[in-house]
Amino acid sequence: MSDRLAEALAVFENHRRTTERTEVSLFDEPSLASKDPNPAIASVAETWRGEVTVRLERIVDELARARPTFTTDDIADAVPADLNGVDLRVLGVIVRAAAKRRIIRAGPYVPSRRRHNSPIRQWESLIYDGGNQ
Repeated sequence: MSDRLAEALAVFENHRRTTERTEVSLFDEPSLASKDPNPAIASVAETWRGEVTVRLERIVDELARARPTFTTDDIADAVPADLNGVDLRVLGVIVRAAAKRRIIRAGPYVPSRRRHNSPIRQWESLIYDGGNQ
């Protein structure tokens, strides 16, 4: 290694050690990253908390009991008319919560019926009862 390269590396390492870091980098340790791994989902959850999420969680629970698999397209189809104005991004919050409650688990990606065949997650029910309610 040349003397100039060694000197440049020493200056860089000194700068790294002494500079206060305020921005999180892609290469930072996880402990330095944001506490919320997905601030967009947290924002949607905060906006639509309450009665709407409770009703959507019920719909997911009913679908999980009645079907072995389903997608967010199926959930959107089951949304009652009085909730038609709801931002459907909240469904991501709902299915993540259902997965944490061990109602469903992530399955393969399948083509969406609503979004030009874009791939969407298919969810597998962990409480499917053969459609008998």
